[in-house]
Amino acid sequence: LTGDWSSDVCSSDLAVATRIRVIALACTDAVFREAVESSREALMAIVVRFQRQYLELAPSKDARPKWLAAVMLVADSLLSYSDVPAPTTILAEGDAVPEVELVSQGPAWLVERQGFFDLAMDLVVKGVSERGTFISTLRLLLILTRDHALAVKFVERDGLRHLFDSLHTADPETEGCHSYAVMIVRHVVEEVAILRPIMEREIEAWFAQSRAKVAEVT
Repeated sequence: LTGDWSSDVCSSDLAVATRIRVIALACTDAVFREAVESSREALMAIVVRFQRQYLELAPSKDARPKWLAAVMLVADSLLSYSDVPAPTTILAEGDAVPEVELVSQGPAWLVERQGFFDLAMDLVVKGVSERGTFISTLRLLLILTRDHALAVKFVERDGLRHLFDSLHTADPETEGCHSYAVMIVRHVVEEVAILRPIMEREIEAWFAQSRAKVAEVT
C-alpha cells in the first residue's frame, strides 16, 4: 500500500490515480480493513503529499490532476475512521462505572484536517469540474465540518454561497448531491450549545417511555 510509487506525483497522473483508487477501495472494504488500519499513518503521509502538491499547483478547475478525487476519498476514509470510538467492555453488574472518556481509534490529524479543508475550499470556490471530484469534495467537507470550528470557517470563507451556486442548476455532475449539502448546512448550524439540550431531551424522553412500548433502539 505504501511503496515508492508515490515519490514522484507528476510522473504519471493516470497510473498514480489508479493506485490511489485501489487504496481508496481497500479503505472502505471490511475485508481489507485490518491491513489498512496498520498503515493509517503511512497512508495519511502519502495523501498529504498529494494535498500539498495540489495546493502548490493551484490548478484551474479544467486542469485538475486525475488523482485528486481518489486522494480525497482516501483522506475521507482515514479521517472518518479516526472519529470512531475505541472498543470498550461491558461492565459486570455491580461494578463501579469509571469516568467517561471518549477515545477515538485514530490520531486527531488536526494539521492534516486543516490542509484538506484548504484543498476542499479551493475546489468549491473554483467550481465543478467533473462528478467524481465534486462528490469527493462534498464527502470530505461532510467529514471536516463535523468539527464546528471548521464549519464556521467554511461559512466565513463564503463556502455556503459557492456550494449553493454549484447546485443552482441541474447538471449531470451535481445530480443527486443535494443531500450532502443539507448535511453540511446541519453541521454549520448544529453547534454544541444547540445539540446538547436537544440530545438531553431526547434521551430523557426515551427512558421515560413505558416499558410496555416497543422502542426503536437505533
